[in-house]
Amino acid sequence: MGRSVMEDEVAVGMFSNQIIRSIVDEVLIEGERVTRIHTAWQLQHGAILLYEYSSRNYPASNFTIYDSMENYNRICEQIHWVKKKLPLV
Repeated sequence: MGRSVMEDEVAVGMFSNQIIRSIVDEVLIEGERVTRIHTAWQLQHGAILLYEYSSRNYPASNFTIYDSMENYNRICEQIHWVKKKLPLV
């Protein structure tokens, strides 16, 4: 499933720039303006690099690598604001 960006295999195949999904969402939550970003790239060897940002979270952003499109889509099905924005890839 998800792995930390700090793992060694991140260095392999990072030269792909094929964005498969990019969503920027701004909402009011409990009176606070919250910006959310979800951007995913498919790397050359097939893994998915996901960047997520939420101004309400601490830390506000993170990178995660998923070993397959199937695992990435499984996670997206659980994120309500991503799921409602775009169909799964």
